[in-house]
Amino acid sequence: MLDGIIDRDMTFYTFDDFIRIRKHIKTRMQDKDYNYLAVYRMYVESRPWIKDFYRGCIWDFLNDYMTDDELLDKYGDYIAKYGDKHE
Repeated sequence: MLDGIIDRDMTFYTFDDFIRIRKHIKTRMQDKDYNYLAVYRMYVESRPWIKDFYRGCIWDFLNDYMTDDELLDKYGDYIAKYGDKHE
């Protein structure tokens, strides 16, 4: 479904999925042009299984507004609150 729009190796469904591949995605984003990044932002925002707050954390991390340690702190809060419910 996303072939040709979003690189398959940059796709994720849950916050758990993102955490596992976050560094890979961040590295890949460095080579992307503005149009790709705009579409990727829409992709991140379209993840319905991730609450708005955590989608914001993902985007902040990818754009260097949040460090890896800060993101992992938020992920720890997420796990404590939701466990494996993937919200």
